[in-house]
Amino acid sequence: MVGAALVYFRFSTWKGRILHLEDLIVKESERGKGIGEALYRKVMEYAYDRGLKRVAWDVLDWNEGAIRFYERSGAKLMKDWRVVHMDEKGLRDYIEK
Repeated sequence: MVGAALVYFRFSTWKGRILHLEDLIVKESERGKGIGEALYRKVMEYAYDRGLKRVAWDVLDWNEGAIRFYERSGAKLMKDWRVVHMDEKGLRDYIEK
């Protein structure tokens, strides 16, 4: 296997069914061959063909190549939103306090 796209359904109270792109991975030795773009396109086609209202994903701020790629595709960076996570320790600390 040289690449994979991991997606799952979410629901937005504002938009309805959406697709979350959790991971888009291409083996390092296979990068630059259009595999990532082909996987990305398949994800977008999958969402479009099913009438989903949005595809959402996260990108690290230092991953400038990915950011440029996403912006060229028409995706919008949500600059006024922040990703919020509660990890396992945070969950435990919160519940057990």
